[in-house]
Amino acid sequence: MAGNTCFDPHCRFQAKLASANLSLVVMELMLGIGLLVILLGAILTGINAGVIAMLCAGILGTAVAGMSAREVAAGFPGDVFIMLFGILLLLSIANLNGSVQWLVQKLVSLVRGRLVLLPWVLFLGAFLGSSMGPGVAPLLFVVGAGFAQRYKISPLMIGAMVVHGNQAGFFSPIAPYGILFSSVMERAGVTVQPLALYGTVVVFHIVLCVLAFLLLGGLRLVKQPAVSFQDPSAAESEDAARLIQWMTIAGFVVLAVGALLTDVNLGFMALGISFVLLLFSGRETSELAIAKVAWSVLMIICGITLYVHVLQEAGVVTAMADRLAGLGSVNLVALLIAWLSGTLTAIASTFGTLSVLLPISTPFLIDGALPVSAFLSLVGVSAAVTDISPFSPWGALFLASCAGLDRDRLFRQMVVYTLAMVVLVPPVAWLLLIGI
Repeated sequence: MAGNTCFDPHCRFQAKLASANLSLVVMELMLGIGLLVILLGAILTGINAGVIAMLCAGILGTAVAGMSAREVAAGFPGDVFIMLFGILLLLSIANLNGSVQWLVQKLVSLVRGRLVLLPWVLFLGAFLGSSMGPGVAPLLFVVGAGFAQRYKISPLMIGAMVVHGNQAGFFSPIAPYGILFSSVMERAGVTVQPLALYGTVVVFHIVLCVLAFLLLGGLRLVKQPAVSFQDPSAAESEDAARLIQWMTIAGFVVLAVGALLTDVNLGFMALGISFVLLLFSGRETSELAIAKVAWSVLMIICGITLYVHVLQEAGVVTAMADRLAGLGSVNLVALLIAWLSGTLTAIASTFGTLSVLLPISTPFLIDGALPVSAFLSLVGVSAAVTDISPFSPWGALFLASCAGLDRDRLFRQMVVYTLAMVVLVPPVAWLLLIGI
């Protein structure tokens, strides 16, 4: 019947708008499924999440979002790649010339064999090492697991100390998480106070370490007699090797000072320091330094960032923000994002999770609905406290290091600890930083 056809221009406009909204919903759904494919695919197959993300960005960006291949590729974060590559190369050199191991051994020797201080030295070693980039935790996992087995120290406490120290340090202005927060926010035009973010996250992790120490048998170590410590992997170095180690540590100091006092790109600065160190190193070190760069970290960050670019260009990020805004309370939105970040990082990459959630959060920061430093600290704390999960890379690495211990029992303990972090930390951090 003709009566069922609408000839009024306003009516036709409303029909077209409804159709467009339906298409947007379908596109959001498909791109959301793509995000699940990235996260679950990395967990179930072991394939780097960045590789899966780049593939999904290419396929869904062109087939679903209607973008050209050139438009998809334009989202590759070249600036972030240069920054992270320079810093990871510098850390690779530090690991090869023994600088990190030497520093850790010196820190451990400071306790003079007193077991009660060992967990805190592991925390401090992990914290200082990760403040300069990734790479220290694996060594500390091995050392800590050995001490846990020999002196009957709770392996869960050892793992918590190293992971919390490691994750706290990652928020340094020159470490991966700190760089990620700054780069994402700067792209959105949001001013970040990196030292405020860093300091807040560190305080939370220290408090969690105190609780872990008290609840997992730390006080029992007070009565333990002193023991001798010698890291078998850290032999005495020749004068030439010691010189390059001092130069490397000085290079990190220069990088940290440069990050705070200048606007020079950290990646180029780190590349310059690395170049000088390689000039004083052998050819073998120069070749291995490139090979041992944490390419998987680069792939994750660049791949997920590329996929987020597709989400942003398709309007999905804005639509998700609008739906969260529709909840009525930005404080509630902050709590939900914090809980989501803690849950996802317990089973997936912290880098990838933050790379997705931070852009979603930017609309609430741009219009001033949420305090920038407090909210970013909330997300950072919530995301980083669950990395002791046996399903996360760091937790799995620690579990693998505990060959001489009851892994099944430790696995269950790690799961319980992670659940406690997911359930309790986000709301507590939210109350302290954001408020009702």
